[in-house]
Amino acid sequence: KKRQRRKKVIEEIAKTEKTYNNNLSDMISIFRDHLEASLSTKNPILTRQDLDQLFGRVDGVCEHSNSLLKKLQPNAFATIPEERVGRILQASMDSISTAYQPYIKGMKEQRTTKEKLMKDNEEFKQFVDGGGSRTVVRGGENTSLDFYLI
Repeated sequence: KKRQRRKKVIEEIAKTEKTYNNNLSDMISIFRDHLEASLSTKNPILTRQDLDQLFGRVDGVCEHSNSLLKKLQPNAFATIPEERVGRILQASMDSISTAYQPYIKGMKEQRTTKEKLMKDNEEFKQFVDGGGSRTVVRGGENTSLDFYLI
C-alpha cells in the first residue's frame, strides 16, 4: 500500500512538471517566438532589448524543467528504484536556484518593460491583448502573457 501511494505521488509530481513544461513551451511559441520573428521585419513589434527583458531568462528555466521531466518520465518508473527518484528530486532542488535565480531577479525589470510596452506600443498591446500568435492553448484556455510571466 505504501509503495502504491509513493508511486502515485511520483506520478503526480511528473504530471505537474509536465503541465508546467507545457506552459513554458506555450509561452515561447505563442509570445516569444512570434515577437522575436518580428525583429527581422521592416516594422518589428518591439526591440531586441525589450524582448530580452521580457523573455531573456526563460531558457534556463526551460532547460531545468526539460531535464527534470526527462528523468521523471512514466516509463522510467519501472527502471528507477524508488530511492533513486528521491535523489533525482533532490538534485533538481539543488540546481533549481541556478535556473530560477536570474529569472526571479529580472522579474521587476520584466514587469516594468511589459507595462511600458503596453502603455507606449499599440502594436505590442494589440498582440498581447489578442493572446499572442494564437488565442487557444493546450486545454482550450485563453491565456494571457501575465499568466506566463510568473
